[in-house]
Amino acid sequence: MKTSKTPLALSRLVADRVSGTESDRVSGTESNRVSGTESDRVSGMESNRVSGMESDRVSGTESSWDPSTSRRNLLLTGLLAGVGGAIGLRSLPSAAQSNADIAILNAAIDLEQQAIWAYKTAAGKLSSTEVGKMVLDVATKSLKDHEQHRDLLVGAVRQLGGTPSPARDSYDLSTYIDDKEGNLDSDANIAKLALALEFDAALAYNDAFIQLSNKDLVAAASTIGPNEIAHATAIRAVFNSLDSSILVVPSPFVSADTRERWILKV
Repeated sequence: MKTSKTPLALSRLVADRVSGTESDRVSGTESNRVSGTESDRVSGMESNRVSGMESDRVSGTESSWDPSTSRRNLLLTGLLAGVGGAIGLRSLPSAAQSNADIAILNAAIDLEQQAIWAYKTAAGKLSSTEVGKMVLDVATKSLKDHEQHRDLLVGAVRQLGGTPSPARDSYDLSTYIDDKEGNLDSDANIAKLALALEFDAALAYNDAFIQLSNKDLVAAASTIGPNEIAHATAIRAVFNSLDSSILVVPSPFVSADTRERWILKV
């Protein structure tokens, strides 16, 4: 299982979709906005992690933001106030803006699909011990959140006239495993893998949502990011119950700079 770490992965996947095939649809300043100043921002302080360790996680031509990896950053849009699972946009964006937003939203959908797949796959590998049951309880709740995020994002893409990104048969998470940020060989390591994925999801949201042109989507995005961190803290709370030296909230900030303090190594 392998995946590019979300924050950076998102950046690249979105970049590929928006400045690749999507760029043909995004013209003029809109194209520059998504792949210009935004790419500079992502390749600034973040570039070391995005184009370094992160670049290894984004395979093929996904060297910049792409929707499929950026899916969690775009989860933010999923929490857009909607009734009955539908997201209501107060105003529809222009064609160019709509295409750019669809690319970002589809990146978020892909991230959500990855999270759903990861939790379902890991559930079958957890033991029946007390620790395994604790991890399963947290995983089950997080899974439901991700499914709701996905459904809302799918509705948003369709409302904008786009086609939602389909789920894959499997997702590659081997880079996390190679970096010893989790594994599927024990209850504790499964929880550590989930922690890394959730934290990166939060980073992805913080980084990608500002690219959305629709104000309703931006507002929604800002409400989903905290949910990803809530998942991360819930996982750390499990570890804290087993070892009080492990802080539930290891830093007052959620950023690439504090990532190492949040992640628990194998």
